[in-house]
Amino acid sequence: MNRNYLIILLISSALLSLESKKFNYSNKQFYQRRAKLKISVPNCKSIACKLELAINTGVKKIPRSEILIYKKLNLIHLFTPSGLHLVPISFLARAFLNKYIHILIIFFGYLLLLGTNNLMSLERIFSLKLFYLFLKNLNCSITSVFLIAMICNLLTGNFETSTLSFVFSFLFLGSVISGENIKEISLNLYISNLLISYFFIGTVNFIAPIFGIIISSIFTFLYPFLFLNFWIGKMLLGYHNDFIMDLFHQSVKSLYLLSTTLPDIELSLGIIFIILLSRSNKKAFLLLILICFDLNQHQIHARSKTFYKRVDISR
Repeated sequence: MNRNYLIILLISSALLSLESKKFNYSNKQFYQRRAKLKISVPNCKSIACKLELAINTGVKKIPRSEILIYKKLNLIHLFTPSGLHLVPISFLARAFLNKYIHILIIFFGYLLLLGTNNLMSLERIFSLKLFYLFLKNLNCSITSVFLIAMICNLLTGNFETSTLSFVFSFLFLGSVISGENIKEISLNLYISNLLISYFFIGTVNFIAPIFGIIISSIFTFLYPFLFLNFWIGKMLLGYHNDFIMDLFHQSVKSLYLLSTTLPDIELSLGIIFIILLSRSNKKAFLLLILICFDLNQHQIHARSKTFYKRVDISR
């Protein structure tokens, strides 16, 4: 396991421990700590259109029952424009635009967002890309560039204005950057999702983070089509086509229903530590399987008792 990821995990754990004590889902003021993005939005009536609106602008008009599915799969980050959205668009821009025009777009994009208290996650990604473009010729590692960019964002008020979002970005971007291959990145992201579940939920469905990682990966390739469909189709031409978004949403719902076949269990730092240990130790992996089996046994017994009570009542 990469040492850089352990450092990012420890720093994130300390920050999450402090922030989770202040966080309250029912506290509306928590969401009003910074100015909201003002944008003229299309009149969305379908669920697919409302989801596409949130994905592209961060403006959430989604019914609670629908957004809960994404929350359970740790996919709520899809509704905040960030690196997951910018990277595929950046690749397209690089393919069709001159190298220097591409750099200018990133530079002016960062300047436009700096100090506006809007789309803080996107501001961090712009700064990360800028630092990478300027420092890559100085033999700086990607991890060093990442830490320098995050320190810069810390000093410019990004952390103070959007603390929780900053910590999430630090954890998940760090998980990706510190991984040396796809397998390592996936394991880093999985453990990071468990850490978030520990601090903010307390229970975990072990298969849900896997589905979340798969869906996020698919979303990266799918987003350019959603971007064009929303900004050109809906916003510019007034043409409403929800086929791609609806297909994506139905796929997410199907995976969510599949994840519910595995019960949620209590999550502890001990289990997360054993999962970390199991990446380099096969005996620890066997111990983890036994712990999960034992925890699931309690769920099975509880369900069995409920089932027999229903049978007795029906008789």
